[in-house]
Amino acid sequence: MIKRLMYLQLFIIVTIFIMISVISCSRAPLLVKDGLQKPKMSAILYVANESKEPSAAAEAQKIMFEQLNKKFYKLIPLDKSSQFVKGIGEGNVKQPEDLTEEQYKELGVDAVFFGKVERYEVDSGEITTMFIKMNWVLFDVDERERVWEDQYEAVDTFEGEPTPPTVAGETIYKNTCEKCISKIIETLP
Repeated sequence: MIKRLMYLQLFIIVTIFIMISVISCSRAPLLVKDGLQKPKMSAILYVANESKEPSAAAEAQKIMFEQLNKKFYKLIPLDKSSQFVKGIGEGNVKQPEDLTEEQYKELGVDAVFFGKVERYEVDSGEITTMFIKMNWVLFDVDERERVWEDQYEAVDTFEGEPTPPTVAGETIYKNTCEKCISKIIETLP
């Protein structure tokens, strides 16, 4: 009983700390170039996965693609941008500045999105807390500079032993990821 109370207290403290930090954050993006407009054609090229879950980056990339489509962004299909990255060599595409002007011309875009996702789960036995932090960058290919950047953190919890745990965890991750990305893209033109 005492152990359960200690875990509950820890959970409450962590949740309050995160809520305070999220509430105190302004929703102004980290970077917005003056006069930023929607690109004519863009691609989501790379999402760094800084979590233990191998599928975290792919899921974030898919959700970002869906959310950008809802904002009427013209995007190269994910399979085409993935094929392009594989052709160059995935290890060679970590930052937008890593690619040459010729490579971007070959892809046929005037801007690219790069992202980073961090996913952590804290399991206290009865309550599991999932923390997600995302960072996204929009890179102008012609100007060769970052024109927009934003990040957001989200937290979600679920109680008890989910059955099966991976399915419940992935559902929670997807929902939390959608929250993160919808907040991030609010700051895009």
